[in-house]
Amino acid sequence: MHQGDFPGPWRGGASESAHEILLHDLDRHIRAPALKHLYRRWREALLNQPHLPTIGTFRFAEDGLADHSFVAAVEDDCFRFVSVGNALNARYGQELAGTTIIDDAIEMFGSLKASYRACVEKEAPVYEYARYALGEDKPLLFEQLILPFFDAGSRVTHLGGVVLFTDLGPTH
Repeated sequence: MHQGDFPGPWRGGASESAHEILLHDLDRHIRAPALKHLYRRWREALLNQPHLPTIGTFRFAEDGLADHSFVAAVEDDCFRFVSVGNALNARYGQELAGTTIIDDAIEMFGSLKASYRACVEKEAPVYEYARYALGEDKPLLFEQLILPFFDAGSRVTHLGGVVLFTDLGPTH
């Protein structure tokens, strides 16, 4: 357990146990087993390692999610995709690495920038899911897990995560 080296709003002191409750509560809400395993690996690194999770030491491929993963650098008032898995590029119909998110121009589901901003400001993961039935198409489950990654100074420098799209079968 980290002691005192968490200068963020949820780190150290009396709020530490409240943050642990939040982390365990999020675990219960994540639907996809692969996302849950990824989240648990990140949480383990946060709570039980001698340093905060950094993007350089975390591997999305360990969970078989590399094609659905992304890494975004946190920049002044925007986010820049550093890497994006093949499945996400195919879903968006373009190569996203190098793309800067200044507004919600590349949105498909919800506000990407708002979700990223919440992850940075809270220094905590963001999980979102929604079920969509778009016209006559099959229903689709959208799940997104966004994880903060830190530098040696305990500042969020990157966001990493996974976005899953699951066809739910024929419409009823």
